[in-house]
Amino acid sequence: MRKSRKWPIYVVLTFFAVLIIFPVFWMLSIAIRPNIDVFRYPLQIIPKVFSLEAFRKVLRNPKLIGYMVNSCVNSVIVTLIATFVGIIAGYGVSRYNFKGKSLFNTFVISTQTIPSVTLIIPFFLLMVTYKLYDTRFGLILAYISFALPYSIVMMVGYFNSIPKSYDEAARIDGASDDADEGRQHPDSKRRPEDHSHRHCPAEG
Repeated sequence: MRKSRKWPIYVVLTFFAVLIIFPVFWMLSIAIRPNIDVFRYPLQIIPKVFSLEAFRKVLRNPKLIGYMVNSCVNSVIVTLIATFVGIIAGYGVSRYNFKGKSLFNTFVISTQTIPSVTLIIPFFLLMVTYKLYDTRFGLILAYISFALPYSIVMMVGYFNSIPKSYDEAARIDGASDDADEGRQHPDSKRRPEDHSHRHCPAEG
């Protein structure tokens, strides 16, 4: 009886799954057919003739290879910087209360509501003004401005899911956020053997 009630859900999920997967499938189908078959009518979902000529042309073009390598380098740099800064900022927002915290959260989240296309002209003017146009640094800076707020939001949510008791236990075991943290936990300065003797029964 329960299975009969769930079939509409499966139908809806299947529909959206096909809707999402079909563009990827169609892209692959176009890529592995000859160019003459790309514009053939009626359309063929599965090509009758398979060809890798499109891939050969791309891989034999040094200019396109340079573009792909350049994109990969920029993506790796942006990912590393956004992840590193996002972890630090996310931990600080999640674990500490500071003046302007709510304003900072509101600002970071609000940046995600701004359509990227509306920032094209302002970004272009900034790049031209500061002579960053057509430079790797300018491109990385533009990408980071979009990736960093999202990274911070994700890291804040991740650190909020970790109980603060873990931080407290780590501080007791010797970890500290600053030089004065050890003063709050005198036991963290004890040697390991002192802990073992304190928690274990005396021998003999």
